[in-house]
Amino acid sequence: MLSSANLVSGARACTRSQVIRPSAFGGLLGSPVASLHRQARRSTEPCSIAEPLSWTRSSIAGLLAAGLLASGSVRPLSASAVVNMAAAVDPKTVPTAKLNSGYSIPLVGWGTFSANEELGTKSTHTALEAGYRFIDTGVVYGNEGDIGKALKEELSSGKIKREDLFICSKLNQDQHAESAAYDAVKGSLKALNLDYIDLYLIHWPLTDKPGPELNPPAQETWKGLERAVDEGLVRSIGLSNFSPEKTEKWLKDARIKPSVNQVEVHAHYRNEHVRDWAKKNGVHVTAYSPLSSPALVKEMGMDFPELMQDKTVLELSKKYNKLPSQVLLRWGIQNGTSIIPRAPTPSIRRRISTSSTLS
Repeated sequence: MLSSANLVSGARACTRSQVIRPSAFGGLLGSPVASLHRQARRSTEPCSIAEPLSWTRSSIAGLLAAGLLASGSVRPLSASAVVNMAAAVDPKTVPTAKLNSGYSIPLVGWGTFSANEELGTKSTHTALEAGYRFIDTGVVYGNEGDIGKALKEELSSGKIKREDLFICSKLNQDQHAESAAYDAVKGSLKALNLDYIDLYLIHWPLTDKPGPELNPPAQETWKGLERAVDEGLVRSIGLSNFSPEKTEKWLKDARIKPSVNQVEVHAHYRNEHVRDWAKKNGVHVTAYSPLSSPALVKEMGMDFPELMQDKTVLELSKKYNKLPSQVLLRWGIQNGTSIIPRAPTPSIRRRISTSSTLS
């Protein structure tokens, strides 16, 4: 089995003390992407990004998701799941993890950030044809309607059954009041053309809407989502970009336990503090940006180490005759997280393609 210790031993690690967290976001994770979001949304706040950024725009191939987690609640792939890199994957062969809500989440999903008009409806069709059944979106992405159009067409055609899909969306920062959170769920349902959403997350532990509801009590937000669960509008609810400290502060009196915390995790940003807490408390972690983002780093004019050019990653890639992206995605699932790599339409098929030969 590929050792996570081996994978990270040669990486240029970044120290947590290097990240300057604006006081206004005290409980927010100090991840590279979180820092970039803060910088983009609140340009007046001081922010130093001292770790490799994530988000990838390059077309990179492959996913090694076979036999990754052979025990516990995860259903591993069998050797028969080996497929051609360009072929569609049988959704039934994608491993899953059991959530504390009783439902299962696929360990491989399609992240749709930036998949707007150009990569919305068309790429959703492509993703579903390739074998993706876990699709991750959010109100702020502005693509729920495009994705919903494709979902309606696929479901109406009978090609896909609703029970085989796992759709995740997220609450926007200006929807944290109890009624607003509940209404946001209904809005997402309408946009996605669905009767229920499998997983709904609070996108960030902060709000950005001026006025008296700038910082509504956290319990109000969660109650709005709990109501949605009670009414069958949502099956599981959770968080995104939450630190353990913020989670405990927000949800100490929660009636329904969060099922998922979606955060940035990759070999250059392991986020062990969050993952360890989640494991101890029965909360599943979904890793976004599992491949880092050399394209975005270059675009932003930043000098950070490129994860897929990391010496250790390249050595393992050569040793196992796999692409660097395959090694990194394997690492993500092997460490117990579900992963949602993004991909433009041409590389969607390659992202979910699986193999069981790396051991």
